[in-house]
Amino acid sequence: MACLEIKEVDVELIEDELESHKYMKRAPIITIMGHVDHGKTTLLDSFRTDFDKCASEYGAITQSIGAFTIKSPVVDDFAVDDQSDKSGDALRGAVAGEVTFIDTPGHEAFQSMRARGAKVTDIIILVISAVESVQKQTIEVIELARQMHIPLIVAINKIDRLEADVESVMLDLEANNMVPEDLGGDVICVPISAKEKVNLNLLRQKIEDLAKERVNLVEDFTVPAQCIVIESDVDEKSGQITATVIVKKGTLASDDIFVSGIHEGKVRMMLNDKGQSVKQTFPGEAVHLTGFKHFPDVGNPLYVVKSSEEARFIV
Repeated sequence: MACLEIKEVDVELIEDELESHKYMKRAPIITIMGHVDHGKTTLLDSFRTDFDKCASEYGAITQSIGAFTIKSPVVDDFAVDDQSDKSGDALRGAVAGEVTFIDTPGHEAFQSMRARGAKVTDIIILVISAVESVQKQTIEVIELARQMHIPLIVAINKIDRLEADVESVMLDLEANNMVPEDLGGDVICVPISAKEKVNLNLLRQKIEDLAKERVNLVEDFTVPAQCIVIESDVDEKSGQITATVIVKKGTLASDDIFVSGIHEGKVRMMLNDKGQSVKQTFPGEAVHLTGFKHFPDVGNPLYVVKSSEEARFIV
């Protein structure tokens, strides 16, 4: 039997006006990683509460979701020019200014992604304590970023502490072949206090600058969706299998038939990180969905097909 191969294709800007409506700028996908107790969770929580006005209303829900998308208050350079002839939610500019954070640092998805030669994230934020400096997991993250060619920003955290020593952290980075900009290298380092919310705007600006410079954010919104599973679980109330996925290409919609690994399914319900039901999810965005007959493997692609017959054929 013939084998169908699904693979990602680099998107190029299309000059033809009849085709250009398909391509828009998606939200960059950011993962915060680092050594235990260096402040990853505190930084994520600060982003949620400071930059997402709705986060405080849905705090309990966001804690159970593997990723969340927030609107940028810093710049809106991800936006595309408004085109009045567009129609339909799939072609709206709502992803303009959004940033998606994966809040499962060190998750097994990264090992799976590396094995498949794919990337689930565009940029890694490496959090390093200004008190404890470079540690074992810090070096592991540096090596992961190198192996997967993922741009990296260092957030030197806990500068509010009296014993904080930012210069020492930079010297330790230099000793691990990560030379900070302040020492003549090209590694972006931002001293912050996630707890006191110091320099978070500067960190966000650096994220967006790096995304524009190093990441191709242009994607086709009109093709069948291609996603990556980053988390799977069982809903305690309904008993249904659920998964958090990142949409990499195309638009994921309610009632879409999909294949993930050796299993098929149908999108029954999609919730954003605020617990709100959505009908469509776009490139760069994270969504929590139901419709699985079996547990999807973390790190597996999930892609939409035309029909149940095609899904069964592929499976």
